[in-house]
Order: sequence, then C-alpha cells, then structure tokens
Amino acid sequence: MAACAAVTMEPMQDGRAEAADAMMAQAAEALRSAGIERPVFEAQLLLAIALHTSRGSVIAQWPFAISDVVRLRWLDLVAARAQRRPLAYLRGMQEFYGLPMNVSPDVLVPRPETELLVDRALAESERLTCPVIVDACTGSGCVAAALASRLMHAQIVATDISRPALEVARTNLRTHAVGAVPGLVQCCTLRALASEIADIVTANPPYVSSSDVEELQPEVRDHEPRIALDGGPDGLAVIHDLIPEALRALKPHGLLIMEVALGQSDRAAGILSTAGFTHIAAYDDLAGIPRVVEGRKP
Repeated sequence: MAACAAVTMEPMQDGRAEAADAMMAQAAEALRSAGIERPVFEAQLLLAIALHTSRGSVIAQWPFAISDVVRLRWLDLVAARAQRRPLAYLRGMQEFYGLPMNVSPDVLVPRPETELLVDRALAESERLTCPVIVDACTGSGCVAAALASRLMHAQIVATDISRPALEVARTNLRTHAVGAVPGLVQCCTLRALASEIADIVTANPPYVSSSDVEELQPEVRDHEPRIALDGGPDGLAVIHDLIPEALRALKPHGLLIMEVALGQSDRAAGILSTAGFTHIAAYDDLAGIPRVVEGRKP
C-alpha cells in the first residue's frame, strides 16, 4: 500500500454534513454489531483507507464530501471488516520493527511479540563479522526483512512451505534489504538446506494446538492461513521437526532462536536439550510471557 498522502476534502454545508455524520454512524453501528471493539475508530480508519489518506486527516477535515466511488469503496471495506477480515489485510500492510510490511491472506499478520526474534538475532550477530542467517517458516518475511534492513553484510535465506507466502516475502525483502537481497527457498522448515551453513536460525513456526485454533479470534481463525497456525495436537509438531533440522543446518556453536506459544517454553527447551543443544534460554515478551526459546549447537 502506498504511503498516506495529504488529501484536502471539500467542506460541507450543514444539511450534507448531517448526512455524512449519519453515514459514519451507520458504518460504526455495522462494525459494533459485528463485535468490533472500537467501531468508531475503525469506521474512520476504513474511510481513510478508502481515501488513501490517514485517519488523522479524516478526523481533522470531517465532515466532508464523499464521492460515490469512495463511498462504495468505504462500504465494501466496512462489510469486509464486519466479516472480521483483519485490518492488516484490508490495508495490505502491517508495521513490524518500525517497517511497513506487505501482507495478504497468504501470510500471518506480523505480531509485535515476534520482534523479540529480531532482537535476539541482532544481539547474536554483533559477535559475527558476516553472519549467515536462515529464517525458517518466514511467512511474510517480516523477521528476515527486519534483519536485512540492519545487517548489510549478513547473508540471509528465508524458507517457507507456501509458495504464495514466499511471493509476499520476496516483496518485503526487496523493499527493506540494505545489502544483498535475501534468498528464498520453498521447503518444510530447513529440509532443503545443506548441513552446517548457518550461524543463526530464526523461526516462528506454527505452534497453536489444533483444538485451540478453533478458539482463536475470528480474524485469526477464519482468515489467517491455518497452515501457519496449526502446530498439531499439542502445538509442537513443527517444532519437533524444526529442532533436529536446525541442529543439522547450523555451524558448530550456531544458535537456534524460535518463537513459542504461552506455556510451551519448558517443553520446547526439553526438546532442544534432548536433541543436543546447550546454553538453552527463554526470553519474555513485553507481556511477560516466555515467548522466545533458544539453544546453541555444541
């Protein structure tokens, strides 16, 4: 999505202003009836998306004349949001690590807690001159793109089993890389990669248990790709596959850094230990949840 531009809207006379206020109220009510928590805020934001401007501009200049084309676009967006389509998909963008990331229904919407993966990888990179980093289960490529935006001399490869997800990742990597554009490999976890090539492996694998997927918010359950969410009966199926593959792909003393769900850190640490990893540690996200678990190859 293009950056928001300053847009000047045509002011309205009192009668037409009342009509515009009524349209805004109807949009907000449609969202409220659908269970949206901040219906007025989102009605304004959806109008801003329809106008390719910012919500601040909408508020500053409201009420103003709305063309038929914009009105229909706005109503379509309200209807889609009332069906609980994620706002990020309607915008086509989600901020991650201070960067705008393109998103589509082919990828998970990047979450703030996943930024901890980037923090840990950047910290590990400080001791390496030209780190080789592999981001497994890359999805939108947000982790790889954030790293590529800060590590000019790193060699970065991103993998995902989904070809459509890799196409989204390709756009983000090309947009944000300050050095060589990271490579992309379609495979499950790390299976297509050679042995002992990586200094760092990052991963945000599917880790929601199959039964818990059904309990997620409608935006997630009904619209985000299940293949990127469902981690099997206990949520650890992909993690069980990832850990031995990471042990193989990492150089000696290389580091695996992976995101896990609430309540999984101890079990993930146990799998790491059983596989032969050492220096196992967990790191809390901003909510105090052990969100990232890492282990070092001997």
